[in-house]
This record gives sequence, C-alpha cells and structure tokens, in this order.
Amino acid sequence: EHLPHFKEHLIFVDEQGIPNRAAAIRQVVEHLRAGKVVVIFPKGLLEPDPALIPGASQSILDWSDSVGIFLNEIPQTVLQPMLISQMVHPQAWNHWAIKLFNEQRRRQQLAMALQFVMSLRKKTGANWKIQPRIDFGEALIAYDLSPTLNPREISRNLKEQMLSLLTKVYPKQT
Repeated sequence: EHLPHFKEHLIFVDEQGIPNRAAAIRQVVEHLRAGKVVVIFPKGLLEPDPALIPGASQSILDWSDSVGIFLNEIPQTVLQPMLISQMVHPQAWNHWAIKLFNEQRRRQQLAMALQFVMSLRKKTGANWKIQPRIDFGEALIAYDLSPTLNPREISRNLKEQMLSLLTKVYPKQT
C-alpha cells in the first residue's frame, strides 16, 4: 500500500486461497498472451541464498508447478531461467546474534535486515554492501521442456534445468 505504483505491477497469491490462485493464474496467462514480461518466484517464499546457505536444491524441487501451467497455455512464451545469489552478506549470516536463531528462513531474514542496517552506517557501511549475482540458464520454450506440453513434465524438466544451473554455479549445493 505504500508503493502504489509498484503494487499495480504485482500479482498477489494467497497461500491458502484456491480462488485467488485461479485468479492469479488467469492474470499471468493474460499478461503472457499480451506479450508482457512476467517474473515468477515459483517457491513463493524466501529461498536460501545458494552462494551461502544450504538447501537451494531442495528449494528448487519444492517449486510449484505453476510455470508448467503457464507454458502449457502459452507455449510460444520464452522462458529465461535465472539463478539469483549473493543476496546475503557472509558477515551478516555468520553474525553471533543471527546465529542464535535456528530456523534458516528466519535467520536469513534477520541477516538481510542486519546487512541493510549496517550498510547505512557512514564509516563502515560500504563494507556491508554486496553485489548480487545473476546467472542465466538457457532460454527455453514449452516444447523444449515437453513436446506434449504436459504441465507437470514442463515443471519437472524446468526444475532439472535449474538444478543443472545450480550445480554448474554452486557445485556444493547439490
């Protein structure tokens, strides 16, 4: 609500609401039919930073099958897989106060908050700023992932493509 111009470009999905999910799927399909770009976070939650935090491969395996549904509907859509990493500063992740939290997701949230606050400091803030990394997989269309356009097969093969990219960039994650 505090970012109205940004909010108008987002499609919100209620984790519990099936009607909302169906509406979100329709909105995404409409955007793709109109030739618009759609950025999808198939997990729907904060995922482990593969550069630093274990569990990235399992997180990919836990992705929703929504991409398969979208590509089944609009098979000419070009899919550009991206692996985003180096979002969490190692110093924040390993900070003694952050280590007090056992749940990995909560610890990552707090580490990101800590690094943001520390980056605002005048004298030492620059030491806390990081440059995120984006690695691109091979651009694909639905037929590359499933000749029959089976949504589950599309999703499964996309996950395999992403796991391959993850292994290439961060071999210790698999």
